[in-house]
Amino acid sequence: MQFQNLFCIMPGQSTISVTKVHSRALLDKGELTRMCWNQGTGGQSIARLNVLIGIAKTQGRVCSVTMTFLSSLAILSLLWTGVCLSILNRKYGLPPSIILEPKPAYCSLPACDIGDTVTIYFKVEEKIRIKCNASGRPEVTYKWTKDNLDFDTESPRVSVENGKGTLRITNASKADNGIYQCFATNTKGTALSKKANVVMTINDVFKSVIRPERRDVNEGMPLSLKCKQPHVVPKPNVYWTFVEEYSTAQPPIIPNDKRVAIDYEGTLHFANVKKSDVKGEGKFVCNMHNGVYRTSSEGEDKIVNVISSESVNGVSLLWRSDASVLGLKNGKAKFMCIFAGKATPDIVWKRKGGIKLNSRMKVSEHGQELIIEDLEFADKGEYECSATNDVTSTPVVATFTLQVEARPYFVKEPIDVTIGVEENAEFFCMVEGIPAPDVNWFINGQPINDAPPNPRRTIQKDRLVFKNVTDGDSQVIQCKAANKHGSLMADVYLNVLALKALVTDGPGKVKVAEGNSVTLKCEHNGKPDPALKWMKNNVQPLNTDRYEFTHNTVLIKDVLKKDNGKYTCISSNRFGSDNKTGELIVRKKTKVTLRPVERSLAYGEGAIFNCLATSDPSEQQFLEKLWFKNGVRINNNDDDGNIQILENGDTLSIVKTSSKDSANYSCVADNKVDSDTGESQLKVKAPPDPPRDLTIKTCGNLKVTLFWRPGFDNYMPISNYVIYSKTNYDNAYKKINETIGTVSEYEQRLSAYANYTFQIKARNQLGESVFSNITPICSTKAAIPEQHPTNVRIVENMTGKLVIEWDPVEPIDQNGPDFKYVIITQDKAGNKKSYEVTDWKTTRKEIDVNNIYKEYKVQVKAVNSKGEAAIPPLVYTGHSGMGVPTVVPGNFEVDPDAPYTHETIGLRWDAVDMSEETMQGKFDGYKIRYWHMDQPDKVKEIQVEVPGTNKKGRRKRRQATAESKIRRTVRLPPNADLQLDVVARNTYLDSNGSNKINITTPEGVPGPVQSLESMYRSGHFVKIKWEKPKEENGKIVGYDIEYEEIIGLGVDKESIPVQSEPEWVAERKQYEFGVPGLELNTNYRIKVWAKTKTGRGDIEFVDVKTAAENMPTVPLIVDALPAKTSINVTWQINKGDVAGYHYFVEYRKYGEHKFQSGPPEKRNTWSVINNLTSGSSYEVKVVAESGKFKARSEIRLVTTAKTDEVASAVYNAEWFIIMMVVLALLILILFIVCLVKRSRGDKYHVQEKEKLRGLENDEKKTAQYNGFNDK
Repeated sequence: MQFQNLFCIMPGQSTISVTKVHSRALLDKGELTRMCWNQGTGGQSIARLNVLIGIAKTQGRVCSVTMTFLSSLAILSLLWTGVCLSILNRKYGLPPSIILEPKPAYCSLPACDIGDTVTIYFKVEEKIRIKCNASGRPEVTYKWTKDNLDFDTESPRVSVENGKGTLRITNASKADNGIYQCFATNTKGTALSKKANVVMTINDVFKSVIRPERRDVNEGMPLSLKCKQPHVVPKPNVYWTFVEEYSTAQPPIIPNDKRVAIDYEGTLHFANVKKSDVKGEGKFVCNMHNGVYRTSSEGEDKIVNVISSESVNGVSLLWRSDASVLGLKNGKAKFMCIFAGKATPDIVWKRKGGIKLNSRMKVSEHGQELIIEDLEFADKGEYECSATNDVTSTPVVATFTLQVEARPYFVKEPIDVTIGVEENAEFFCMVEGIPAPDVNWFINGQPINDAPPNPRRTIQKDRLVFKNVTDGDSQVIQCKAANKHGSLMADVYLNVLALKALVTDGPGKVKVAEGNSVTLKCEHNGKPDPALKWMKNNVQPLNTDRYEFTHNTVLIKDVLKKDNGKYTCISSNRFGSDNKTGELIVRKKTKVTLRPVERSLAYGEGAIFNCLATSDPSEQQFLEKLWFKNGVRINNNDDDGNIQILENGDTLSIVKTSSKDSANYSCVADNKVDSDTGESQLKVKAPPDPPRDLTIKTCGNLKVTLFWRPGFDNYMPISNYVIYSKTNYDNAYKKINETIGTVSEYEQRLSAYANYTFQIKARNQLGESVFSNITPICSTKAAIPEQHPTNVRIVENMTGKLVIEWDPVEPIDQNGPDFKYVIITQDKAGNKKSYEVTDWKTTRKEIDVNNIYKEYKVQVKAVNSKGEAAIPPLVYTGHSGMGVPTVVPGNFEVDPDAPYTHETIGLRWDAVDMSEETMQGKFDGYKIRYWHMDQPDKVKEIQVEVPGTNKKGRRKRRQATAESKIRRTVRLPPNADLQLDVVARNTYLDSNGSNKINITTPEGVPGPVQSLESMYRSGHFVKIKWEKPKEENGKIVGYDIEYEEIIGLGVDKESIPVQSEPEWVAERKQYEFGVPGLELNTNYRIKVWAKTKTGRGDIEFVDVKTAAENMPTVPLIVDALPAKTSINVTWQINKGDVAGYHYFVEYRKYGEHKFQSGPPEKRNTWSVINNLTSGSSYEVKVVAESGKFKARSEIRLVTTAKTDEVASAVYNAEWFIIMMVVLALLILILFIVCLVKRSRGDKYHVQEKEKLRGLENDEKKTAQYNGFNDK
């Protein structure tokens, strides 16, 4: 009997209590109450029932005979399973049924609860608790057996829990080991629990060892360390640690890896030993963890001495698990191979016969173990592990044979049966297993042959059959199956009842739309099963082809309006009948009158769907329109508001589409009676979806084949795929290639000694997809490097050293472990030396050679643990570092035959010997150095190349040039006092300097002015400003200003000069100038040049547009300085202001009515008002005028000075004091300049050749050349 989630409310209590009852729970009291859950409303209703008997058959039907309502609350229909529980009356019984089985203790493995037996471990002197509980009526009694004999539960240490059959044993000891089973009995039969195998735990510890075992082993050889484990139950977890001498820290667990493994017996194996495995005088220790006691203990010590060796070893089998393995169906099979060898062997697992390993067959992370989960009979066969390394190319193989058998398991299991008298029952017990299990039937715990005979009961092969049962045939039946692997038991009951037919839930009121089908339900029960018939309006039986009947429903197909009416269901059996009546109401169909239209558009566009519908007038108020995407309900403002439902459901709007919006959209008009649907499809053209199921088809021989399935193209054909890879050396995926066309496979060559993963993107005309899934790892084996370092160069810039540089070999190109660079050098005498660089990032080697510019041959090799690259390395020729040239240019002087200007000057000097011996390197020309006399630390250089050498200093001919004098014309800064010398140079170093000469260069033309910009503008006037040139190159004597009109993209050919001089604004260190006479609303280019006596300098210009005729910006008075009979008014025009065509001051004596006007100003921002009365107050304001527009400033009140205040004001004025200080400083500076001029001596002329030559380096006097002074 299979009830779910049943609730009983006990009557006769002051407070109603709700108790959850197991599906086979014993239902107490004669009168009980039922609670039913109505899934449709989520509400609960309670009714109290007087029920004679109510038991559900396995099909889920409920019977009951008498029902008395003790409450006014209605009974809701059924639980969601369709079963409504009826409660047994006191006079009817229920066979016992186990509802609480024994549970494993201290054991969580699947093997602890298999078939009909569980395993319970216990500790000595603790309590043992074996659970058991059963349902049944009348009340159940319990007994226990131990090892198939009755167990005394009355002894002092043993008890059974009240109301349950749970067994307790205190102060447990070894004598309590055994197999226990619970028997639950009442007058209807006896039920059996699972068996409990109770086992005492054993927690022995390792034997103490006085002298640890010592082992000597050569580096690279295999090593196995055994662990002699004590007897422990259950089996402990074994692990190894390495304990360093004198260390007090927790020793680390030795991890399993490709080289180190622990076998099934706890032995620690090394495929090859390394020196790094042993630290000092440390020791290896075997450890054991007991999960029951949560304790760990240490075993004997192993001290290993590793002897250094460079040996390599072939592959050999170090340990393997049993060759023949017997596994059980649904269980697990394990195989292990541990191989020895140096380098560490690579292990491969496969199944013989060419059958691939499936997803249940897992190879361990480091390759030594194959585990098959959830075994199937098809897994039977041979498996092998094989290993190779660099020494052993022919695999060493170990083979395993797997047999798969099975514990007994049910193919068809018996279930509880409740039937009425005179009915028949069958109990199936179809069991399989390998070997084939023995199957036996038991009645109430006794073998069927020992049970009382019953003529209505027969055994037919794999089933037990009862025919024409009586109410005395209730009993408990056990089916037991066993083979050598275990046993299995099913414990079920036969319950025989006699119940009058009862309708528990009638058809109710049902609404349906025309043309649809409707099902009317009638829940009824009784024993024997009652018959059910239907009537319409109490007179018309339902018996035409339009009706389809089941045992509790009637289906009316294609409903018509005339099907309106009342329907009655009548249930009857030999003990009586019952009926209930419901009503069927037929409505007009709901129809979608405007259906959404199919759309196709580009991603990013918006989409709108419309939907209108009609319904039966009686149901119109309930009509609503629901929208679905691929069958999933859409809510308003889904996708962060991108999807909106508008107009009371009439419109669905997608504001901005993307590929994820491609779908089938449906509008469902629903009034709770029926519905209609309008469907449409939205196709959004977008970049494709990512490829699916990207995987590695093949991986090996330094290449990989990828395979994938195309993702959805989003309605634009996929053009090709982009391949990305990432190795264990990379931080991110890198694009490696693109396919040609829409292939689904791609082959890529790989580098050795790397772990690769891959991703791909699909591409169409609209863009690329996101990344696909990441592939599993494809690993490649180590190999020799592909090539030697490239771009090897010998750098000759360090005296006394041989410097070699090369481009790094990236990790992906190193192809194996222990990578290094090997540098080989050979001098002219044939002496070879070798150097190693172990850091791959280091790409420079400086070798002390203690010589200067000697020839060497150099090779740079790439080497790893497998060897060096197969292609011989190139030989590069170069030299050790250059030294300082030993020769110095002589007779450095001004060339009297060369023309001179403010731009250029001619120089000459004696040529030097350009041989490598004197230059201590490759001759690379000369260098003229110069500096200002007052800045000797700021040296500038002019490179001088000599025919016969190139810019890199490589001579095109070996002999020195035939020229005895080197002549060059160079540019020097104008208007400067300079000192010069010349040096000879090789590629990296300069010689000592020649004799020095002094030169005063003539005045030149200046550079461009700085910071030229427009300050403000009006319709006919633009105010510009600038700063002095950075390079004045002489004394600035003025500025030229011109302007020209810009027409289209060019300028007017006519440039109009401006004659007025600019104004120097000292406080801002800039010049300002107002350009007058311009046209309204016109583009102009205003050009400015600085000038010296030599001429104009470089041009600078600014483009500006004059204002249209409109209101100028209101002027701002910044100062109004009064004198005795005048006032100087200054105003400010800010950058960006619209200026007036001109400005003037309006003024009036304080108290007068009319303002007078001062003279107009077009350029200046100040104006003086004269002829005023001293000691009087005046109101002044500034007016900006532009055509018909005038803008006036605020009024400022100013009082003119009296006669005696003027002089005082002048002497105390800040400007007067500053002027006097500046004048004094100028006089002082003039005096100093005169003294300097006097001390410098006379000039000499170009024609005087004997005075052209500068002094030699060791002379302390200086010569001065002033031949470039102004004439």
